Amino acid sequence: MAATTLAEGGDRQSSRQLWQQLYDTTDDTWVRDNAQMRLAQLKALDDIDALALMVRRHTEARGGRRPTGTNWSRRAGSRASRSTRRERRMS
Repeated sequence: MAATTLAEGGDRQSSRQLWQQLYDTTDDTWVRDNAQMRLAQLKALDDIDALALMVRRHTEARGGRRPTGTNWSRRAGSRASRSTRRERRMS
């Protein structure tokens, strides 16, 4: 399927648009469930990239020291909470 090929090729935004279109327009339960799963996978990849960027910026700003402690956990958790709210609106 074109949407999967786009995701594997690194074009997540185009892939996301195609999966969203399938999700929004299909009457087939299997296709809708598959599209929802693929959208969640794309979101997870985006979240992983965002967290990796946060770690890199934090590490660079602190002379190479990696994040530790509960403050970092709260920052990462707040991003996850925002993503979860977006997911709920989608379904």
